[in-house]
Amino acid sequence: MTKVNAKAEAPSNEQLMQLVLSLKAENEALKASRTGGVSITDKGQIAVTFPAGKGTLTARFYSWHWEAILKCEKEIRAAFKDKKAMTEAQFRDSK
Repeated sequence: MTKVNAKAEAPSNEQLMQLVLSLKAENEALKASRTGGVSITDKGQIAVTFPAGKGTLTARFYSWHWEAILKCEKEIRAAFKDKKAMTEAQFRDSK
Protein backbone atom coordinates (compact mmCIF):
# COMPACT_ATOMS: atom_id res chain seq x y z
CA MET A 1 0.00 0.00 0.00
CA THR A 2 1.31 3.46 -0.89
CA LYS A 3 1.55 6.09 1.82
CA VAL A 4 0.07 9.49 1.06
CA ASN A 5 2.29 12.43 1.89
CA ALA A 6 0.13 14.57 4.16
CA LYS A 7 2.63 17.43 3.89
CA ALA A 8 2.48 17.71 0.08
CA GLU A 9 3.20 21.22 -1.07
CA ALA A 10 0.66 23.17 -3.05
CA PRO A 11 1.71 23.86 -6.67
CA SER A 12 3.46 27.15 -7.24
CA ASN A 13 1.98 29.92 -9.37
CA GLU A 14 4.49 29.05 -12.09
CA GLN A 15 3.40 25.40 -12.08
CA LEU A 16 -0.26 26.42 -12.21
CA MET A 17 0.44 28.78 -15.11
CA GLN A 18 2.25 25.99 -16.99
CA LEU A 19 -0.75 23.72 -16.40
CA VAL A 20 -3.16 26.39 -17.67
CA LEU A 21 -1.07 26.94 -20.79
CA SER A 22 -0.84 23.21 -21.52
CA LEU A 23 -4.60 22.81 -21.04
CA LYS A 24 -5.25 25.74 -23.39
CA ALA A 25 -3.01 24.15 -26.01
CA GLU A 26 -4.78 20.81 -25.58
CA ASN A 27 -8.16 22.52 -25.90
CA GLU A 28 -7.12 24.26 -29.12
CA ALA A 29 -5.86 20.96 -30.53
CA LEU A 30 -9.19 19.33 -29.73
CA LYS A 31 -11.09 22.20 -31.38
CA ALA A 32 -8.91 21.90 -34.48
CA SER A 33 -9.59 18.17 -34.67
CA ARG A 34 -13.32 18.90 -34.89
CA THR A 35 -13.06 20.58 -38.27
CA GLY A 36 -14.34 17.48 -40.01
CA GLY A 37 -13.10 15.49 -42.92
CA VAL A 38 -13.66 12.63 -45.31
CA SER A 39 -12.62 9.02 -44.79
CA ILE A 40 -13.34 5.55 -46.15
CA THR A 41 -14.65 2.95 -43.70
CA ASP A 42 -13.57 -0.69 -43.62
CA LYS A 43 -16.81 -1.60 -45.40
CA GLY A 44 -16.12 0.86 -48.23
CA GLN A 45 -18.46 3.59 -47.11
CA ILE A 46 -17.46 7.21 -47.57
CA ALA A 47 -17.78 8.99 -44.22
CA VAL A 48 -18.07 12.78 -44.05
CA THR A 49 -17.61 14.24 -40.58
CA PHE A 50 -18.39 17.83 -39.66
CA PRO A 51 -18.90 19.91 -36.50
CA ALA A 52 -22.45 19.94 -35.14
CA GLY A 53 -23.21 21.74 -31.92
CA LYS A 54 -20.76 20.66 -29.24
CA GLY A 55 -19.83 17.45 -31.03
CA THR A 56 -19.50 16.12 -34.54
CA LEU A 57 -21.90 14.49 -36.97
CA THR A 58 -20.86 11.77 -39.38
CA ALA A 59 -22.78 10.84 -42.53
CA ARG A 60 -21.80 7.47 -44.04
CA PHE A 61 -22.97 6.32 -47.44
CA TYR A 62 -21.66 4.06 -50.16
CA SER A 63 -20.31 5.78 -53.27
CA TRP A 64 -23.49 5.19 -55.31
CA HIS A 65 -25.53 6.91 -52.57
CA TRP A 66 -23.19 9.92 -52.62
CA GLU A 67 -23.48 10.03 -56.42
CA ALA A 68 -27.28 10.19 -56.14
CA ILE A 69 -27.07 12.91 -53.50
CA LEU A 70 -24.60 14.96 -55.57
CA LYS A 71 -26.84 14.70 -58.64
CA CYS A 72 -29.49 16.55 -56.62
CA GLU A 73 -27.12 19.36 -55.61
CA LYS A 74 -29.01 22.11 -57.46
CA GLU A 75 -32.34 21.06 -55.95
CA ILE A 76 -30.82 20.84 -52.47
CA ARG A 77 -29.27 24.30 -52.77
CA ALA A 78 -32.57 25.73 -54.08
CA ALA A 79 -34.42 24.20 -51.13
CA PHE A 80 -31.92 25.76 -48.70
CA LYS A 81 -32.30 29.12 -50.40
CA ASP A 82 -36.12 28.92 -50.30
CA LYS A 83 -36.11 27.84 -46.65
CA LYS A 84 -33.72 30.65 -45.72
CA ALA A 85 -35.93 33.21 -47.51
CA MET A 86 -39.03 31.81 -45.76
CA THR A 87 -37.35 31.88 -42.37
CA GLU A 88 -36.15 35.46 -42.87
CA ALA A 89 -39.65 36.55 -43.95
CA GLN A 90 -41.21 34.87 -40.90
CA PHE A 91 -38.65 36.59 -38.66
CA ARG A 92 -39.43 40.00 -40.19
CA ASP A 93 -43.20 39.43 -39.86
CA SER A 94 -42.90 38.42 -36.22
CA LYS A 95 -41.45 41.79 -35.16
